[in-house]
Amino acid sequence: MRNFTNWNGYLDELMDDVYPSPADDGHTALLTNYMGRWGKYFKGAKNVLDVGCGDDAIAEPFFRGLGISYLGISVGADVDLLASKGRCVVNTDFNFLSDFVSESFDLVFSRHSLEHSPAPLLSLMEWHRVSSKYLGLIVPNPADTTFVGRNHYSVANSHQMVWWLRRAGWKIEIARFTKSELQFVCTKMPRISYEGFVKAPLSAYVHESERDMLDTMDEDIFFGGFE
Repeated sequence: MRNFTNWNGYLDELMDDVYPSPADDGHTALLTNYMGRWGKYFKGAKNVLDVGCGDDAIAEPFFRGLGISYLGISVGADVDLLASKGRCVVNTDFNFLSDFVSESFDLVFSRHSLEHSPAPLLSLMEWHRVSSKYLGLIVPNPADTTFVGRNHYSVANSHQMVWWLRRAGWKIEIARFTKSELQFVCTKMPRISYEGFVKAPLSAYVHESERDMLDTMDEDIFFGGFE
């Protein structure tokens, strides 16, 4: 039997690192670009869970514009602020989504939140559980942001992100890497091995090819067969 008493204490301590992140023109422009490129792939989704929506929930209008029912989750004072603005948001830690049954949402969306998780692989697994179809993921590129910072515990490069996603059961359909961000559109797959949804083991050649492909910047990289 695992005893999480100490872990709970560590997580409570890390909550002191959480900081407000109001909307700014730069991040809004990046989100507009992302949704303009790939929002069409989410049109089959009826609802979305925006994990770590911050104190702006700027993705809500984009999803509502696609006819997708929106729910954001954040923690602390952000929730009260968003509620005062009429945003649809609840106070929940995105690592602990037990209030939601499995496959509650067609889409889980994460914009600049995974880097705040002290256990990113487990976060991706939990998001996998509550999603029935898709993951839209945007994370900072450490080449621009570096790997450290307040409340930044899991800033990863493209190679690490691809491995985390696959191990958590997410099949990358499209990826785009810019100087400032790593962006992914993923579909949910059953996890069947230590390689995630891939039958183990993948050959070293596949991993080497993937490594070389991930050097691409500012281009859409099609991993799968999204139509």
